[in-house]
Amino acid sequence: MIFKYNVCLLGDNLLPKNIIPKVQGNFILEDYHHPDDDIMDYFKPEINTGKKYEYGSMTFMHPLKATNDDCLSEYEVAIVDFVEKNHTLFRENDVERISIFIEIFHEAGGQCNFRIFDWLLLKRLTACNVHFPVSVYAIEMDRFLEWEKEVQLIWEQH
Repeated sequence: MIFKYNVCLLGDNLLPKNIIPKVQGNFILEDYHHPDDDIMDYFKPEINTGKKYEYGSMTFMHPLKATNDDCLSEYEVAIVDFVEKNHTLFRENDVERISIFIEIFHEAGGQCNFRIFDWLLLKRLTACNVHFPVSVYAIEMDRFLEWEKEVQLIWEQH
């Protein structure tokens, strides 16, 4: 399996510009918006919908983006460390909800059994009131094997 986790922060008054320069760690800021930013059309990003977001959002990802079963524990520890290191900063800057969006990719036709975080890591995250939405995707075997090799190479070079 391939695992990809994103740390997402939400808050009605969250202003990412106040947090970005203070974030500790080497996680990648993947996306963000402020409450008063314009919402652009999803399919035609050059078109303004005329609406505002009305909440702030930030999404961070692990510097290696994804992992496989072999490196999952190290990947998860890094995510928990990132959340804990920045938890006070997040709460002091109007983050109302912290979610770790979990995406799991497995070969089509196979059974999909997995665990997210061990009990000690879960205990640390629940102390930060983290939510855990999970999505599971079945992908064709050849694409899965190709992607799995790419992920393994990235971790071996790490």
